[in-house]
Amino acid sequence: VVAPHPWAGFSGGSKVILPGLSSLRTIVEHHLKWYSAGKPGVIEGNPFREEIEEAGKLAGVDWALNMVLDEEGKVAHAKGGEPSESFRKCMEVARSMYVRPVEGLYDSALVFTDPLDLDLYQATKALEHAAPVVDEGGSLVLVASCPRGYGSEEFKRFASMDSEAIEELLRSGWKWNIVPAIVALGMKEIFERYSVTVLTEGSLGGLKGAELARSAQEALSRLRGRVLVIKRGGFTVPQAR
Repeated sequence: VVAPHPWAGFSGGSKVILPGLSSLRTIVEHHLKWYSAGKPGVIEGNPFREEIEEAGKLAGVDWALNMVLDEEGKVAHAKGGEPSESFRKCMEVARSMYVRPVEGLYDSALVFTDPLDLDLYQATKALEHAAPVVDEGGSLVLVASCPRGYGSEEFKRFASMDSEAIEELLRSGWKWNIVPAIVALGMKEIFERYSVTVLTEGSLGGLKGAELARSAQEALSRLRGRVLVIKRGGFTVPQAR
């Protein structure tokens, strides 16, 4: 399925090989090496995506079926054939559906995460999409109901750690599920570069690096300067022009 991805630009394509069929060591090294250089909605000049495509070529994949889903989960477009061509055709459709140009960088962003707002683990995708169009040091207000809190005890554990501790754990050869750790690491990087506030009704006690707001008035008071409002942030990728 080809959809906006915070680091790979778009999901789909040779991601079935990396990370799909790759070793734990390869997955960890790939993410730690390139996640900070990845960009949502961008594949050109994106080293995170380029390494994925190289893995597909090395594996000898010669046919692939890619598809694009609409916001209701229905197939909007599908293309089979040579892997790179199939992926790029679907990517163009996904880009037209989900990528939105904006004028320059903003001082703040108000980000509504629905429908990816069941938990903080899902909601971080909207945060990753919004951060690149806000000046570093600016304010990000994430509106996420999070009725399931963090989403898992694993992710909650990482959310209470700083980025250096997470990286050290991953590089130590830790062999449990690395996905929550990688997602938390990306979230922590944003917390360190921006002033982040989460407006939520969920139980997010112990969150380290961001402020929690319990009222709309409190959250809105954190915004300043030129503000970008992003609806359906889990799917919408704003790109500065």
